[in-house]
Amino acid sequence: MREDTCFVITGLIPANKDYMLPLLDLYKDVKNKILSTWEDQPWLEVFERNGFRVILNEYPIYKNSTNYQTVCIREGCIVAEELGFKYVIRMRTDLICNDITKFLNSMPLDNNKLCVLGFVQTHTFYIIDFFMGGLTQEMLKIFNKEQTEDDVRFVEQYWMEEYFGKTLTYEDAKNNINTCYDIFNENKVEMTLLTKHWSLILVQYCSQYFFRH
Repeated sequence: MREDTCFVITGLIPANKDYMLPLLDLYKDVKNKILSTWEDQPWLEVFERNGFRVILNEYPIYKNSTNYQTVCIREGCIVAEELGFKYVIRMRTDLICNDITKFLNSMPLDNNKLCVLGFVQTHTFYIIDFFMGGLTQEMLKIFNKEQTEDDVRFVEQYWMEEYFGKTLTYEDAKNNINTCYDIFNENKVEMTLLTKHWSLILVQYCSQYFFRH
């Protein structure tokens, strides 16, 4: 595995071992891994014993979905930068893939664009937020600021509009963001969300008509 890249895994840790054990197993051979979560979560000592650098965060003042995610990602990326990692791949605590080495090696990080699975076109155009990879400094630009209570934008819209300084367009995405859907398909990388009943993300979720890459 490449030594310039760190996984930053963020989110809640379910108390059920059926969710915790697959996460430990997924990253068992990954050296560079940070778990950025909340100070009241279970199993923290177990993750530390299994090689995770654990970052404990205080909950945001304004508690919404955007800020819950932003705080954990930002604090994990700060530590990754302090440790000297050039790239960060942000993952969710409930996201499991079939081969983490293929996942990492398939991601086109080296042209310094952001990496996401793909995009959704509904009433607006936005990224699919299962994971995100990129230069650590760029990731910190995306997740540096918490959302205010009067801001009603949904999570992905908020992140991208704050990062680009305007509404995300397809041209912005094409020029600045890599999509991983095709290369994951080619390399037989598949993902599932433990907390959802979507089954296979590439085969099922991404077959919906509004998915684009």
